[in-house]
Amino acid sequence: MKGIYLTILLLVSFSTLGKENLTPLTPEQLFSDPEVSDFSMSPDGKYMAVVIPQENTDLVSITDLDAKKITYSFRMGKNKYMGRFRWANNTRLLIEPAIKVAFRDQKYLTQKLQAINFDGSQNRLLYGYRVDLTKSAKNKRFNDYFHIESILPNDDEHILLSTQVDWKSSSTKQLQKLNIYKGKLYPRERSSVSNANFTVDYDGNPVAQTGTSSEDEYIFEYKNKKDEWQKFPDADNYTLLSNAFDSNIYLSKMISGDNKEEILQFNRFDQSIPWLHLMGMR
Repeated sequence: MKGIYLTILLLVSFSTLGKENLTPLTPEQLFSDPEVSDFSMSPDGKYMAVVIPQENTDLVSITDLDAKKITYSFRMGKNKYMGRFRWANNTRLLIEPAIKVAFRDQKYLTQKLQAINFDGSQNRLLYGYRVDLTKSAKNKRFNDYFHIESILPNDDEHILLSTQVDWKSSSTKQLQKLNIYKGKLYPRERSSVSNANFTVDYDGNPVAQTGTSSEDEYIFEYKNKKDEWQKFPDADNYTLLSNAFDSNIYLSKMISGDNKEEILQFNRFDQSIPWLHLMGMR
């Protein structure tokens, strides 16, 4: 992996990047440890996006690993940094920018979502402040909160977000399908509980959700065979782990007084819970 990093850094050092001539990295920067603070591979393994910290910003470089060349590089901007990033498909990168407040070194997400192709084309702000996709509204502000629930591996043009319905008066969340090229939103299902955390299948259909009731009671619900929300009994003793992308979801349960944890498989359709594994001491 260090060999890949070094190749990328050498390419960054001696390339003309984007529309500006970036200052070549010094030997100290080039061989410092670590040179790369984060990286992400495209699903097909062809492209790698790396983040290289610089003064008051981050440099992002996208490399074609087969051709061993930089396809595009850019700086996040003055006092702007890379927060989170991941590939939506084999050629398009999703970016959640971040800032640093005052003298703190910690990064804070700006709650914006951008997307850019491997070659720098179709750079677009998809979600966040001043994103307006309607003709009538001016400076419309989408709700700040969003979370990427799924990149929808069977769909190269959309991802699935959960967003806050109304942050002023409600903690209900809405699943929304987002076109990663046009920025258009397609509302899907709304949570039936407050402060919801969704678990979805490959196609973005919710199969389980956890949250709280109006009385602040913990709720765990799942979609049954009729595609209706059904409460899981004794929910307080279980933690939702993941979806098996079929009729099963995985749960964990602490064994009282034994400091051990059971891993269980729950079938949403027939409500069976076979025991899978017993974890050791924490």
